[in-house]
Amino acid sequence: SQPISAECVVLGFGDAVGVARELTSAIGAQSDVVSQCLAVEQVDSNLVLDLARRISDSPATVVVTVEHHYVRGGFGTYLSDALAEIGWKGSIYKWGVTKPPLGELGDLHFMIEQYCPNIEVMAARVAATVLDEKLSDVGH
Repeated sequence: SQPISAECVVLGFGDAVGVARELTSAIGAQSDVVSQCLAVEQVDSNLVLDLARRISDSPATVVVTVEHHYVRGGFGTYLSDALAEIGWKGSIYKWGVTKPPLGELGDLHFMIEQYCPNIEVMAARVAATVLDEKLSDVGH
């Protein structure tokens, strides 16, 4: 397992690993936020629990899951539940299809283009959240 050393972790699941890498680059291009991309090839309870522990033990305050499908009940939900159970206090974004698509369906890039915020918008949202988390830590 790759150590997590960044303040933002972007997790690409399945076909979405390439898009997760693009998002990680966009976060770095827009801000001073240190982000790290990890590929998740398969999901099982041991992997999710291990990943949740590693995130909890890291400096990460924001996690983004990039999924190639409808996000409800998917990998991000599973990870979010595991993180909550161990008391992690950061923010998690599940980036994928958030509303059931009406009409035309397609591959990963089509679905992201049609049904998700674009990469620059998501990168800005993630960077702002990391900075907000830093400011709230300074205030405590």
